[in-house]
Amino acid sequence: MRLIIASDRSDSGKTLIASGIMMALSKNKRVRGFKIGPDFIDPGFHLKATGSPSVNLDLHLMGKDGVLRSLVNYLRGFDFSVIEGVMGMFDGLMGKFSTFEIAKLTKTPIVLVIDCYAMSSTGGKLAEGLRLVSSGLVKGVIFNKVVSEGHVIECSRFLNRVKFLGYLPYDPSFKIESRHLGLFTANEVPLEKIKRASEVLERTIDFDVLEKIASEAPPLKIRVRSKSAKTNKGRIAIAYDNAFSFYYTQNIDTLRSKFDLVPFSPLNNERIDEVDGVYLGGGYPELFAEQLEKNQETKSWLRKLVDNEKLVYAECGGMMYLSNYIRNNRKYSMVGVFDMGISMDSRLTIGYTVLRAVKRNPLAVIGKTVNGHEFHVSSVDYVKEELVMRNDHGRGIAEGQDGVLNKRAYAQYSHVMLNERFPLL
Repeated sequence: MRLIIASDRSDSGKTLIASGIMMALSKNKRVRGFKIGPDFIDPGFHLKATGSPSVNLDLHLMGKDGVLRSLVNYLRGFDFSVIEGVMGMFDGLMGKFSTFEIAKLTKTPIVLVIDCYAMSSTGGKLAEGLRLVSSGLVKGVIFNKVVSEGHVIECSRFLNRVKFLGYLPYDPSFKIESRHLGLFTANEVPLEKIKRASEVLERTIDFDVLEKIASEAPPLKIRVRSKSAKTNKGRIAIAYDNAFSFYYTQNIDTLRSKFDLVPFSPLNNERIDEVDGVYLGGGYPELFAEQLEKNQETKSWLRKLVDNEKLVYAECGGMMYLSNYIRNNRKYSMVGVFDMGISMDSRLTIGYTVLRAVKRNPLAVIGKTVNGHEFHVSSVDYVKEELVMRNDHGRGIAEGQDGVLNKRAYAQYSHVMLNERFPLL
């Protein structure tokens, strides 16, 4: 069984309600969360709710076959999947890559979350209208931030073909705070907040009807490759702490099929001896710049690995950490693997990217393209490294270029979905 939780817009309460539903269902089912789009933060809430890693589904990063294969692969052994949508139901680059497009591709029914705090009867009309323009994929609706029983009645007044599943009452304590890259991470939000929302939803949502809607999703017919035997290519150290936590589940599993993965924390000044490479994902190094600056053991270890021509791969926040400095009020000295400086006084950069290799690097040979996604509020003050990727689409590090290379250390602003075609694998 599977369903998609979607909305007419961002900031409607999708993440809290989807996570609350997952937690309630997990009491008697094995539930897998999925997140449409390249988001790193919402999947953390799904993990808290279900105990299992959430999986991203993104048409730009993965293509249609990749989305279908991931959905089938990661549903194995699970009874139910709740797929959280991205932004509004039809939002996506040039109308593509939206929640609706994935619902259509996977033939998955949609349950809407409509924030009714500043409306009433329009909520029902909005749900019915979205059903009409979604080829009937919208099957149900949950109203969020309702303030009374009378408000619930008014919100559902004009519902006809869309089933009213229930509501989440307005409660200021349910609000999840945000910062420049989205919601606070799940590690910063008490589990109790999700538990309380889930307990309320168990009383205010008709889970029998919700499960009936989910049961209407047809089986997915796609040939899935059997997992190849693990090839032992050594050990990879992966940075994981509150500064570096932006990783796709598929990337972790792809690397795990090739390497033994060993976590370490730059925030705790850790190092891992006898490794063959390092993976530094994105996150919030700017929030911990002072602590990262002080942790000389990790910094010197990383510089030594690069000098010894070990593989080091970094994305966005990881790239910032490997630069000479992060400037945020003052300059904080970082690892210094790449001769470049990072500033935190930039506007938000968000969107899909297409990178074309102008020099062989860990992701591509010359002329080949890699699809990615960039999401940051930093910018590069200067860069004195050769840029080995040209942005066919997107901003990159500088002047439409991305990707810095120093021996076997490689870093870029773009986040990508790793696959076995990449030279690093």
